[in-house]
Amino acid sequence: MMKKNFEKIVEAAIDLENTMSGLYVYFSNRFPEDFEFWEQLRIEELNHASLLKTIKNLAKVNLLPEGLVLEDIDDYEQTIKYINDSMNEERIPNRDTAFELAFNIEKSSGELHYQETATKKDPDEITRIFIRLNGMDLDHANRILEYQKSGKSTKSQ
Repeated sequence: MMKKNFEKIVEAAIDLENTMSGLYVYFSNRFPEDFEFWEQLRIEELNHASLLKTIKNLAKVNLLPEGLVLEDIDDYEQTIKYINDSMNEERIPNRDTAFELAFNIEKSSGELHYQETATKKDPDEITRIFIRLNGMDLDHANRILEYQKSGKSTKSQ
């Protein structure tokens, strides 16, 4: 992947993480009973964006985690458009719809690709550093599903 193209793709990946963060802000305002849950995911998405900015800088010295970003910018752009188009009461009439939307987006190619890199077995050294920096900010899709199934809300805890 050419360096200039890589930078554009990483920028799109950063935009996706920031857009996901915005979606979780929307959910936390719309469904205050789940504020703490959505707020935690929002913070993690911002952390992902920050890590990707670091990766973008590492690219300048040819230190890149293998397979961190998709090679096609279109997947990122389509997901971002879908998220932005979804942030209204008509598209998200209730909590269950919010959980389903968040789960499906977290399973989208851009988010899933990040997850796969962060959980890679036998990674190269730079990927190992990325994994350590990412810490436990993983598996949003399953955490969303578990939280939804639990019937919990942060107000009732």
